[in-house]
Amino acid sequence: MHKLPAFVDRKDDLDSWLLGFERFATSGWPKESWCTSLSALLTGRALEAFCRLSETEATDYDRVKGVLQKRYNLTEDGYRQRFRTCSPEEGENPSMFIVRLKTYLERWMKLAEAPLTYEALRDLFVKEQFLN
Repeated sequence: MHKLPAFVDRKDDLDSWLLGFERFATSGWPKESWCTSLSALLTGRALEAFCRLSETEATDYDRVKGVLQKRYNLTEDGYRQRFRTCSPEEGENPSMFIVRLKTYLERWMKLAEAPLTYEALRDLFVKEQFLN
C-alpha cells in the first residue's frame, strides 16, 4: 500500500496536491473517511484553516476542500491572476507550460461558471478587460 505524502505549506501546490489526494482516495476509500485522512496530512495554513471548521463542517469533504481552496486563493480571481501572470518554471518544457496555462484557464472558466466555448471565453476576456 502506498503512503500519501503530507501537504507541506509554502512548498507544495495545494491544487496539485488535492488532485493527487482525490485520485488516491477514489481508488477505494469511502468518501466519509476522506476528511479524517486529509486532516492528518495537512500542515501550516491548511491545517489552521481545517481546525477553524466546526466538527460538522470538518466531516464534509466538499466544504473542507472549498475552505482550503479559498485560503490558498484557488478561486475564480486567483486562477485568472495565475493565468495572466504565470511564466515557465525552471525545468518546465514548453508543452508542460502550455498544459499548466490551459489548466489555469479551464479552472478560471469553471469557477466563473462559463462553458468551455469560444463565445464564453471571448465574453470572459471582454469582462476582464472592462473591469481592469
